[in-house]
Amino acid sequence: MIQAPFTFMEVRSQKSVLNTKEEQIFSYAEAVVKGLTFENERLNLRVCNMVLTSEPQSRIWLNKKHSMNMYEADYNLGFHLERNTNSFYAALYLMIANQELINRSWWCFSKYGIDFKRMRLRGVSPQLYAVLMAAKEIYTGQEYISESDLANPEIIDDTAFKLIINAKLIKRFGVNFLRFGNGG
Repeated sequence: MIQAPFTFMEVRSQKSVLNTKEEQIFSYAEAVVKGLTFENERLNLRVCNMVLTSEPQSRIWLNKKHSMNMYEADYNLGFHLERNTNSFYAALYLMIANQELINRSWWCFSKYGIDFKRMRLRGVSPQLYAVLMAAKEIYTGQEYISESDLANPEIIDDTAFKLIINAKLIKRFGVNFLRFGNGG
């Protein structure tokens, strides 16, 4: 019998082993340091600033609704071993961050993966466009957002930046990374 990797719902139900705020900050920061290194120094500084200034409860999720969207999407889409990869969950995390993103991207999902040709981009704001292109980049492996764009807060605001960085960490570490969003 093939042992499937953890699903998002299984990770969500796990209790975190981290107890104090200091351990949570260190562990999240350690994951960022181990998971991401960029050639662009301005981008590295922006990532460090994000880690140091974020509160534990808002580190991963934009809000409680974002967390619930992920749980519901995972349930509704079902588990398909070939599809449910780290890249899939990272893209899903981005594409369900708020209702407008869901409205623009829900049609992309199938039991086979994500078909970005079905994404609705007409009239999208620059920030949401960046989030959607980051999802496409993480899932397909093709570059759509440069490091210099990520480093520039005038191009990608702090909210979109946090989502994109966390999605890159989900791709690197898998759905277990999401436990940092549950106070752990």
